[in-house]
Amino acid sequence: MKHWHYLTALTILTAAAVIALLSAAEQRAGLIRDLEAENAYLQRRLDQSMKQLQQLTDRIVELEANRALDQALKGTGLAGLGQAFLAAEQEHGVDAVVLAA
Repeated sequence: MKHWHYLTALTILTAAAVIALLSAAEQRAGLIRDLEAENAYLQRRLDQSMKQLQQLTDRIVELEANRALDQALKGTGLAGLGQAFLAAEQEHGVDAVVLAA
């Protein structure tokens, strides 16, 4: 083969390699965009789940406080008023135990 044949073949191979690299880079960029979108979606879901978990935790604490207060008031003239004291605590900012006392 003549020298120019080698140069032509080398040029074609180089161009093919560059095209392959560019194509791979575009594919990776597409995958990165997809992963970023999925990450944003999962972050929103996690934030929602964390908010729900906090609400449930708050509710459990409230129920446990109510049960403890009802238990403390059992056998007194204030029996069964635990929830009312807790509601007054939330409304007025005065501790339910202080109100019951």
